Amino acid sequence: MWRKFLLASASSMALAGTALAADLAVAPPPPPVFTWTGLYVGGYGGGEITHTSYNTLVGTPFAGPAYLVAPSDIATVDVLTSQSLSKGGFTAGAELGYNWQIGFFVLGFETDIGGVTGSTRSVNGGLLSNGSSFTTVQRVDNGLFGTVRGRLGVAFDRLLLYGTGGLAYTSGSYGFSYTDNFPAGGNASTGTKVGYVVGGGLEYGLTDNVSVKGEFLYSQFARVTATSQLVDFVGLGSTNPFVTSARVQEYTARVGLNYRFNWFAPAPVVAKY
Repeated sequence: MWRKFLLASASSMALAGTALAADLAVAPPPPPVFTWTGLYVGGYGGGEITHTSYNTLVGTPFAGPAYLVAPSDIATVDVLTSQSLSKGGFTAGAELGYNWQIGFFVLGFETDIGGVTGSTRSVNGGLLSNGSSFTTVQRVDNGLFGTVRGRLGVAFDRLLLYGTGGLAYTSGSYGFSYTDNFPAGGNASTGTKVGYVVGGGLEYGLTDNVSVKGEFLYSQFARVTATSQLVDFVGLGSTNPFVTSARVQEYTARVGLNYRFNWFAPAPVVAKY
């Protein structure tokens, strides 16, 4: 009797073990771990504010007669053409980058290029001591705007908080003109150059490959300077040299959509039984 009982118990345990093994064999593997590592491309759009600081200094020639002689006239032109202006606009462009995740930290490199519309323009005028009226025009024309930046962030699964900074560049230009009804006039122009950019933002992975981000960037470009002369078109010998300059700062808030290629991402973790 005991023999039959032991045989029946052994058979039941064997059947239960076989069933358990079968259940373990068909258990689905866990989903792969999300990672920010990989090459990505995308686009962005948003708003921006261009802040421009203008400065002009009119002088007297080292030799020969000057057109603007009265100190009050020189001071009037200097004051009216030395000011700060802000103008809002839009920006849009494309970006390319690479992220490398190490634990919770994400190191990255990103470059982007796009257009900026917020050009600033200042028109001023007044009267000179000789009774002539004058007009000055100063303008910063924005064009292409790009950055080359590093990124450092902290990842909370699909949410990435990051800071960024690096080089900014632009194809914009600065121009100055002076005219009056004496008649006399002068023009100067120069291109804007490179500067720096800093900022930060957050990015969220909608899927394993697609992410959306929002960021704020501040950029400042080196002051650009141009020199020329105010020429008396009647006397043709009476001139005043002048130096004019502009410094441009950009405040940009934008959103972007990126697609990440997981070519170099780590292999997904698959459970084994």
